[in-house]
Amino acid sequence: MDCSTHDIPAEDFHRRVRYGYALGLLGTTLFSMKSIIVKLIYASGVEPDTLLALRFAIAFPVYLFIGALSARQSPQIERSKRNRLMISAMGLGILGYWLSSYLDFLGLQYIGAQFERMILFTYPLLVMILGFLIFGQRLPTTAILASLISYFGLFLLFVQGAQTGEEVFKGSSLVFCSALTFALYQLYAKPVVMGLGASLSTSIMMAAACAASISVFLIRHDITSLILPPGLLALVAFLSLAGTVMPSFLLNMALARISSQANASIGTLGPIITIALAAAFLGEQVNILDACGMVLVIIGVGWFSVAESPRKVINISLRR
Repeated sequence: MDCSTHDIPAEDFHRRVRYGYALGLLGTTLFSMKSIIVKLIYASGVEPDTLLALRFAIAFPVYLFIGALSARQSPQIERSKRNRLMISAMGLGILGYWLSSYLDFLGLQYIGAQFERMILFTYPLLVMILGFLIFGQRLPTTAILASLISYFGLFLLFVQGAQTGEEVFKGSSLVFCSALTFALYQLYAKPVVMGLGASLSTSIMMAAACAASISVFLIRHDITSLILPPGLLALVAFLSLAGTVMPSFLLNMALARISSQANASIGTLGPIITIALAAAFLGEQVNILDACGMVLVIIGVGWFSVAESPRKVINISLRR
């Protein structure tokens, strides 16, 4: 646990820890609902461009408001450096918040929510692998073994789904590229976040992602496509707020109360929650080969996350 908890009375400390676990579990559950909600919205005929544009348009004012409140607390740095960091933040926002989400939403047209969640779940391993290839960072034995276990599990899931042909390959490739772009974002984002501060950098990134999403939508569609029935619009708003905004804050609040290792352990429940929700709401079934593949993915990533989190190699708390 954080050393700041040493002076807290035992009763308050245990209450704080229980509250942290509850926040972490709630945040993980909400994040795990994302692909389920997306599939339900797709069933009503909404296209990825429309859904993503509405998602960002609804979430953006919330992030902007929170960023504006804390802008005065951002680090004071020289103007030219600040401008460079802001431009970098815009690029990273387009990469990590828009492009990654766009590829993910495209992929969900072709594969089930369970398979999609498993592919995205491996992105911490991609961060380690790309960090080694690009920056020469340490590649622990744990990461190598965990990658072999997890990607063999994904291979089993792919083999099981390959009977449907080209669409599974297309969908899994798109979602893997989504995980890859988010891993690249994670690698390059830290200096920008440290330079501008978390709130300001997030606001700039979200603004750039929102602008990219709306621009792509307007190029490809008529603005009247954003008009949806009230019930469907409410579901999109739920995806935007409960599946995007709330989890990011809940997981950060959890990290303030429990260790990163504990938070990583809670994160391994995400795919299990998605599997249960996909079975309940989408009717997605799990056979023996699926189950074996999913177990291998969860074991590989879970083992790596829990083993590496005390050394703060990567931050695995910010899942989309």
